[in-house]
Amino acid sequence: MNTVASRFELIKKIGEGSFGAIYECKHIVTQKKYVVKFEDPRICRQLLNEVKIYTALNGTPGIPTMHWEGTEHGYNVMVLDYLGKSLEDLLIQSEDKKMSLKSVLMIADQMISLVQYLHERNYIHRDIKPHNFLMGKGNGKCMLHMIDFGCAQKYRSGKTHIHIPYNENRELVGTARYVSINAHLGIEQSRRDDMECIGYTLIYLLKGSLPWQGIQCEDQKEKFKKIADEKMKTSYEALCEGLPPEFIEFFHIVRNLGFTERPPYEKIREMFRRRFISLKYTFDMKYDWTKTKMTRPSSFSAIKLFNPLIEEDQKLKTHISEVNQRKVPLPPLERKPLSQARATIRKRVIQHSAHDYRRSAPFKLGLELSIMKL
Repeated sequence: MNTVASRFELIKKIGEGSFGAIYECKHIVTQKKYVVKFEDPRICRQLLNEVKIYTALNGTPGIPTMHWEGTEHGYNVMVLDYLGKSLEDLLIQSEDKKMSLKSVLMIADQMISLVQYLHERNYIHRDIKPHNFLMGKGNGKCMLHMIDFGCAQKYRSGKTHIHIPYNENRELVGTARYVSINAHLGIEQSRRDDMECIGYTLIYLLKGSLPWQGIQCEDQKEKFKKIADEKMKTSYEALCEGLPPEFIEFFHIVRNLGFTERPPYEKIREMFRRRFISLKYTFDMKYDWTKTKMTRPSSFSAIKLFNPLIEEDQKLKTHISEVNQRKVPLPPLERKPLSQARATIRKRVIQHSAHDYRRSAPFKLGLELSIMKL
């Protein structure tokens, strides 16, 4: 088999596992590169789950686009964007096998936003780790991308937002090095577990290792148990030794979340951003491995596209800032019965007050008198 869907030509194998293989390929006409993922349905059926999630997230910045999916020669197949190196590869290739605080804080900002976006779409990832976050290519080379949704699952209904029930005695899902303590204990995973995985991933990138690495056991279950024991006995202070206190606070926040509780993504991002600014870093997307600066201006607002909530918040702040610099008249009143007019004007006054237009005192007084006359 040299082609997929009669238009993607296989170039070389770039990954392999028990599920199947991953190939680099190119479009026969455009010559553009893509990645093809093959899965043997007799061994594993995760790819169909991935297809469903990529379909739901298609077109989202930071999530690779799925260009084709189907079956070829008995394999489940999916064609995705061709991305850059993973955080794991970049760490291994670094000179001292660890990343700078500046790089990790920029990564953390994007990683939290990507996971939040997935959560807002009703899914949890359940396999957060450096291997599953890749840098982009071309114009997106400085943007973090999240991949591999084979372990992902819905944690709530998309229509009713009813959360899945709390359960115990679950099999471990994810990578033992990075999974949450609750996952080790067999507790059903939820949003809080993805956040805890982010914490272990960030510490790993900063230090190059985690205290429970290198545990050797012939029996896998025994190995997982020893990793869990080491995680539970390692204090946040010991885990984050030599790092800013925000990392300790991060673990205090996420480890105290309830099973169905929404993580405070905004609070955590803001906490790390304050540390970033206090160290006088610039969010220029220049990482340890980046040789040249981005040509276009960049700031924290550059990553707002990862989550509509961030974008809307930025729009509101921009709108308020613009309005504060000029006097904006109230919208024209619609012709309505007198009883409706009172309610309409009161509603508009409340809305404009909430946006803090900062009108002068005489203007406010005149407006109040007008309402009283009605």
